[in-house]
Amino acid sequence: EVYGILSRILSRYFLYFSKEHPHARIHEIETAHKQELTDEFSYGLRLDLLWSDGPWNYLTDHKFTYDFWNQTKLDTKGSGQTSKYFAVLKIKGYDVDKAMINQIRYRDRKSKPYEDNEMFRESAWTPTAAEQRNVLIEQVKLSRQIINHRKLPIEERRQSVTRSLGSAACDFCDFASICVASLRGEEIESDIETFFEKNTYGYNKQAMEPA
Repeated sequence: EVYGILSRILSRYFLYFSKEHPHARIHEIETAHKQELTDEFSYGLRLDLLWSDGPWNYLTDHKFTYDFWNQTKLDTKGSGQTSKYFAVLKIKGYDVDKAMINQIRYRDRKSKPYEDNEMFRESAWTPTAAEQRNVLIEQVKLSRQIINHRKLPIEERRQSVTRSLGSAACDFCDFASICVASLRGEEIESDIETFFEKNTYGYNKQAMEPA
C-alpha cells in the first residue's frame, strides 16, 4: 500500500516538475561528498539533487510532508541542513546559486483531489556568506562535543545528558519507546539488542570522527 501511494505521488511530481521546468538539466542525484573543515574534522553529506534551470544552479533537498512548512520551519530546517550542504559545495568549487527545499505532500483529500500547487512547493533562497560560515562553525563545535562525549565511559555519558521531552523532539523520534521505558525505570537492554542496530549510514562516521 505504501509503495502504491509513493509511486502515485512521485509519478505526479515528475510530470509537474517537467511542466514547471521544461529546460531543467540534472547534474547529480543522491551523490556523496566529503570536505575537510579543519585539521581535525571532515564533513560528509549525501545531496538529493543538483540541477540547473536557465542561468540558475540549484541544490535541492526533497521533503515529504503532511502539510507545507511555515516560514519559521523553512528558515530553521533549511539552515540546519540545506545551507550547510550549500556551503560545502561552495568550498569544493561548485557553481551553485540557490538552495531549495522541495516539499511533496502525501496528504490526501477524498472530497476533491488536490491541485498541483497544493501538493508541491519549491522554496529557494541564496544562503548568505555569514550563514554559510556560521553553520559550518557550529558543525565543528558540535562534532567536538560529540567526540568528547563518546570518549566517556557509558555510565558517564548517561549521567551527562538530560531528556528533552516534548512534541517537537519526540513525535518523530525513533528512540522514543526506549527513552520512555528508561525514564520509567524499565530494563531496555534487551529491546536495544532486539530492535535496534548501530548506524551504518555511509557518511555518519566521516562527519563525526576526526579526519
